[in-house]
Amino acid sequence: AYFALRIESMVTLGVNQLPGQYQFALFSDDGSVLQINDGSGFRTIVNNDLAHESVLRVASEPITLNVAEALPIKLDYMQGSPNYMSIILLWRPWPGNDDSRPVNDPIVGETGTHVFWDLSTSPSTPRQPWIDLMSRGWKVMTPENFVLGETNPCTEEEPATP
Repeated sequence: AYFALRIESMVTLGVNQLPGQYQFALFSDDGSVLQINDGSGFRTIVNNDLAHESVLRVASEPITLNVAEALPIKLDYMQGSPNYMSIILLWRPWPGNDDSRPVNDPIVGETGTHVFWDLSTSPSTPRQPWIDLMSRGWKVMTPENFVLGETNPCTEEEPATP
């Protein structure tokens, strides 16, 4: 079950999300890398690459998002050994001006799917470290935060052949 994906999209604010600075994070098993283009070309903001158990990595710099603006992103994911598979893109308002929330979340570096999820349930349920992560303002990005652009290659009809 070894494979790799490259997801290209644009990130935008949802209806009830405020403009401002945001922090991004990747929770993955195995490797993942998030690149964003905020006007100066694509650059890596979260590097969670290589084969590893589930682990959270966070961006160390804020990304500014405004209403009606969409920033291009590339999300690379690599699945190694077939034990577990996970790729979750998270974000929260930038915590840099709030001393109660450090820029580098306390759970960064903790590894193991079992740390975050109870795998004895179906579907698996979150354990306290994941619940605590959400209580610190992290949110899983939802479909309303992604724009594919003018065309969607998954729904484009093939041109008729003569």
